Amino acid sequence: MSSPSHAASAAPPSPARIASPATPVPALSAPITRPPDANNLHLDPRVYLHATTRRPCYRDDDGVEWEFLAESRSWFPVVNEDAVQHAYGNDAEMVSVVPPSVKRKAQKELVQGEKAEKRRKETAPKPVTSIYVSQLPKDVTVDELRTEFSKYGIIMEDLATNLPKIKIYTDVNGDPKGDALITYFKEESVQLAIDLMDESRLRADDPSSVVRVSKAQFREKTEEELAAARAKKMALDKKTKVRKMAKIDRKLDWNDDAPNEKKLARLAKVVVLKHMFTLDELAKDPALMLDIKEDIREECERVGEVTSIILYDAEPEGILVVRFKEELSAQACIKLMNGRFYAGQQVVAEIHDGRRYRRSKTNDTEEERERLEAYEKWLEEGK
Repeated sequence: MSSPSHAASAAPPSPARIASPATPVPALSAPITRPPDANNLHLDPRVYLHATTRRPCYRDDDGVEWEFLAESRSWFPVVNEDAVQHAYGNDAEMVSVVPPSVKRKAQKELVQGEKAEKRRKETAPKPVTSIYVSQLPKDVTVDELRTEFSKYGIIMEDLATNLPKIKIYTDVNGDPKGDALITYFKEESVQLAIDLMDESRLRADDPSSVVRVSKAQFREKTEEELAAARAKKMALDKKTKVRKMAKIDRKLDWNDDAPNEKKLARLAKVVVLKHMFTLDELAKDPALMLDIKEDIREECERVGEVTSIILYDAEPEGILVVRFKEELSAQACIKLMNGRFYAGQQVVAEIHDGRRYRRSKTNDTEEERERLEAYEKWLEEGK
C-alpha cells in the first residue's frame, strides 16, 4: 500500500472537486507554488482576506488554500475536516494528514496573534471626543454652551445625573475662569466644532465673545483618581447604564433611519438657514419665495458651488436649506451667514442634523416636487 502523500500525488482530486466550496487539504510535501512575498502582500493579486479569520490567504496552482500567520510570517494550509471528508470521502489513502506538531504550532501562532491583537487594542490611544473652549465670557452658562455646541454633534450626558457633560472651570471662589470642557458622543464632532467655532463669536451680536476651541488634552490620572473613577463606575447599576446609552442612541437616531457615516458625510454639505422669512410674509406675497431663493443663491455662491436650495414654507422658523457641492463650502457658508440680518431678522446658520422639515402643497410646482424628491433621495441614498 502506498503512503498517503504518494497516493495524493498519484491521484489528485478532480478539477470539479477543487472548484467546490470545500477545498481538500494537501499533503505537506505538496509544493507551494510561488508563495506571495510576505513583505508585499498588498501587491500580489492572488492575496485576499479570509472571510472568517480576516487573515491574508491565497490558493496555489493546485487549488489549495494557504493562510498567512503574521507572528511567524509563514504560510500554513487551511485545515478543514469537512473539506477533507467532502473531497475524499472515506478513502483513507487519499487523505494527507497534517502532523499534530504542525497543527499545534499553527494553533499556538493563532493564539499568539489573538493575544497580540488584544494587547494592541488595550494599548491603543482612546479617541478624543472632548473639546477645550477658552476665552469664554465670564457669565457664560451650561445652557448657552449646550445650545451653541450641540449644532456640531450630540453632547454626552452624565450617566448618573442626566446632565450634559459640560464643565465650566471655576477659581477657588467658585467664579467662572472663562474656559470649559465639552464632551461629544462622536469623535467626528470634535473637528467639526473646531473648524466652525475656533476664533468665532459665541454671541453673534457681541464682538468681544470670540472664543478659542481646540481638542482636549488629558494628563495621566493618578492611582487615587483611577480608584475614584472605578468606584463611581461600579456604583452605576448595569441596567441604568444600558437604559442611558439606549437613550443616547435614540437621540442620535443611529438605527434604521438614522444617519450612518455616509449620510453624515452628505449632511456635512448641507446648511440650514433659519429666520429667512415669516409665514405671514409668505401668505401676503407667495412670489416672495422666489426672491428669497434668488437672493440666497447669489450670496451663497460666493463661497462655493450651490447644487440646490429648498424653502420650507410650512416651518415657522423660516427654514431654507442650501446644499453645496463641497463640505468646505458649507462650512464657509456658516461663517458667512450665521449672525447676519436678513429682512430684519437675525439668521442662524448650521449644518443639517438630518431633521425633516415641512412644506405646504399649495405652492408646489411639478418641477419643485421633483427637485425635492431628488434631494431627499440623495440625502438618504447618495444617488
